[in-house]
Amino acid sequence: MSPQAFRFQLAGDLSQDDVLNLNQARHTASSVFGGRPFVVDLTGIASIDGAGRELLDQWRRLGAELIVTAEKERARVQSIAGVPIDFVRTNRSQRKDNAMTSKLTLLLALGAAVATTLWAEDDGPKVDVTAAASISPPPAFAPMTRSERFSAYLKGLAGPETILRAAAAAGISQATNTPKEWGGGAEAYGYRIGNAFAQHMIRNTLQYGASAVLHEDNRYFASGQTGFFRRTKYAVASTFLARHDNGDRSLSFSHIGSAAGTAFISRAWQPRSTTTAGDGAVNFGIAMAADMGFNVFREFWPGMKRHFHRK
Repeated sequence: MSPQAFRFQLAGDLSQDDVLNLNQARHTASSVFGGRPFVVDLTGIASIDGAGRELLDQWRRLGAELIVTAEKERARVQSIAGVPIDFVRTNRSQRKDNAMTSKLTLLLALGAAVATTLWAEDDGPKVDVTAAASISPPPAFAPMTRSERFSAYLKGLAGPETILRAAAAAGISQATNTPKEWGGGAEAYGYRIGNAFAQHMIRNTLQYGASAVLHEDNRYFASGQTGFFRRTKYAVASTFLARHDNGDRSLSFSHIGSAAGTAFISRAWQPRSTTTAGDGAVNFGIAMAADMGFNVFREFWPGMKRHFHRK
């Protein structure tokens, strides 16, 4: 098995309820990490129903490698999967790295898949959850011109949010002594805030180029809805969605791809303790989680500000 393979690590029960999200997660992961071999680790699987077996057979025919990492589990898994299973021996460090990478990447991929179906979970009529999410544009929406997109890119390189993100990221890394080679003190904080700014500039540049080509608008627009749950749902979904020139929203390849690209590109200058693929996956997950938090803040802050001003 190639160490550069994209890997799903499945455990527990694989049933019809999981098939849709897993398939969408695979498509999302393939878009972000395209070109890498696809491996499914079934060592921890407990049971598989008919829909799950069909899913695994489909993935196998698409070139996926179905494996277990414990030889004693091979016969059991093969009997419940109904398809050939390979045994792959991995050393402890590789298992730890692969597990961290696969779990975090699968989590983000599943988050993107769930985001594309969140709009179906409303009080109104049900819609086909297998279709890509699309909502009507707000009346005031207008696509960005080239000059507006470039101005937004330049503003985003060193705006207040950028400074706040960099300072917070550096502060958290300083508190957790990550990476440990940089130590503590003012000089170490300088390294960490420089690292955060460098990653931000790379991500902004990657996102700017990809969004211009794909006509994706990653700006945040307030939902205009009422209710805490609906507004929070909208804010979380917006982390994974972009608006196009016609105002419809769908999966944002530029936003997710730039976060993933930056996470792994930045391994090039990191100290030895933070250069693994697992560390890159952690960085990717933290970046997307931070985006979720900022979107929730953007959604609720205007109302909070008006509330404070009335007091």
